[in-house]
Amino acid sequence: MRLQDYAPGTRAQISDRVFRRTTTGTFWREEHQIPGNCVNRPSVSLENIEQAAGVKHVVLAERDDDI
Repeated sequence: MRLQDYAPGTRAQISDRVFRRTTTGTFWREEHQIPGNCVNRPSVSLENIEQAAGVKHVVLAERDDDI
């Protein structure tokens, strides 16, 4: 499945980075301990990260605090 096809709230991991799909367009927000690093990125940006890392994204299960 392509990144832009996932529903809002979906969490995906690329290498050691975790992203959550937002409700705005096809953007993803990186989950990061440093608030300044939690920026929205378009799906194509994540695809570029995949290519640079040489890996595909992995969809993560929902966390208990997401429910």
